[in-house]
Amino acid sequence: MEREKHYAVCGSYVGMDFSSLNWQIVDGRFEVQKTYSDEAEMECSNTKPSVTYLTAVRRNDTGCGTWCSRYLPWEEGESYDLELTRSIERVNLAATIQDDCLNKLDILGELLSRNLTEEARKLFEVSEDDLDDDLDANRLHKGKTYLQVAIERGNQQNMELLLKHFANVELQNEDGNTALVTAGRLCQVHTLRELLDNGANASRENKNEYVSPGCAITVLSSVLTDYDESVCKGQVPEVVKMLTDIGGAVFNTSSCDYRGYIMHKAIEQMRLPAMEAVLQAGYSPDEKLRTKSTPMKQLFLYRNGEDNKVRFLRAVQLLAKYGADVNTDVFHGKTPAALSAEWCDGPLLQELLEAKANPHTADNDGKDALDLAKEKNCSAVIHLLSKQ
Repeated sequence: MEREKHYAVCGSYVGMDFSSLNWQIVDGRFEVQKTYSDEAEMECSNTKPSVTYLTAVRRNDTGCGTWCSRYLPWEEGESYDLELTRSIERVNLAATIQDDCLNKLDILGELLSRNLTEEARKLFEVSEDDLDDDLDANRLHKGKTYLQVAIERGNQQNMELLLKHFANVELQNEDGNTALVTAGRLCQVHTLRELLDNGANASRENKNEYVSPGCAITVLSSVLTDYDESVCKGQVPEVVKMLTDIGGAVFNTSSCDYRGYIMHKAIEQMRLPAMEAVLQAGYSPDEKLRTKSTPMKQLFLYRNGEDNKVRFLRAVQLLAKYGADVNTDVFHGKTPAALSAEWCDGPLLQELLEAKANPHTADNDGKDALDLAKEKNCSAVIHLLSKQ
């Protein structure tokens, strides 16, 4: 006795309660029974019992007609149940054939987001073998391109699969960003190189966002202002080098200079690799930002609490290394050295003194660094300044 065991569901499942659906089998001699699980699925917030599998069972009624004679008598313990099993091939084929709902339902996007490689590969095979139209690799999944989904999941195989099936490396997501921006922000160097080799444009501008009038944000500025620190570690310089040397990206053009924008964001977020990239690109550490402050002044204005103390010190060291004015007036006549003394921050003051900071400059109230240290009773700082 052979019966079709595979089944497929073609329809939007978002918000759908499968336990409420009426399932039926084409052969009217059978009906579908649902087996429930009391455990909620891991990825679902719905705590209702969910259907774990379906079973086709022979109807137990008196109106079975002549077909009853084809089966053995109903005996206790005897079962003619036919268990229905899931089939990815059946789902793919059925979904594709039925009104092209494969693309409409974004099945490929779901597979990519779940990091499924073999299933995605089979999906392409099914569409190529059984359909006139190939599967579309240039769609958006929840606002992101398929390439971006694969890159964010860190799935190199899926990215290569998409490129093999003519995924457009220049396709933009709903925010106007391309796969190159995503790979750069995640510091995926190998992926960056592959995208560039496949024609990705490192000089592309995102017309959805502007740094200043007439200056749309670029791949390089997007990467340096929004890279993922948790995964990039020390790879930011390599990413910058690849985008500029191989991709041809630039920090500034004849009409737009992105270095000040990147520096401002880097100070605001305390992103040292971005700061250094801009300084290496020739940006003057004493050039005023759009806030009308120099980078050193802006850095001291943004200092808040002890959380970023070590990173703040490194930022000061970096600016001093590139020749920043360490005697700038931060506010009310207070210099970086005076503020360091007022904060009782000995290591920071020591760094500034080594960079030729003048601790004797008086503020608007006529107080220098030593006076401020005495007011705060900072013994270590007082001892340090007494040697000057």
